[in-house]
Amino acid sequence: ALDGFLLHHPKGDQAALADKLVEAYRKGMIRNIGVSNYSEASLREMHSLLKAQNVPLVFNEIEFSLLRRLPESNGLIRACQELGVTVLAWAPLGSGRLTSKPSNVHLSHPAILEARQELEAIASARHKTVAQVAINWCICKGTV
Repeated sequence: ALDGFLLHHPKGDQAALADKLVEAYRKGMIRNIGVSNYSEASLREMHSLLKAQNVPLVFNEIEFSLLRRLPESNGLIRACQELGVTVLAWAPLGSGRLTSKPSNVHLSHPAILEARQELEAIASARHKTVAQVAINWCICKGTV
């Protein structure tokens, strides 16, 4: 059995997808059901569809980092917490932008450089790596 199965995007007939996921769950083919890149509305819909069949929605994998904070301000993380859905932080290191050397145009953006400087100062003061600080920030925001 798969420990977890995530739907990558909220595309297609969500009710039909939920029914098939429930079937696989009940047959023991998957232990946990999750979604990825679901908005609050899509998350609530899938959660409701699964809950109606007494099957939990366990994960929502979303891009979340110090550079990508929209899920924090648009209510998505709050909705996940309300529904008991664990947030899996995708790219908590900003796809490497928070830990790589600023050697190309994507890494030399002023906002990224400013974030990196702050992270480096915090990391140095606490004898941690920048990656540890960035990941800890995500964890403190309620993500895994």
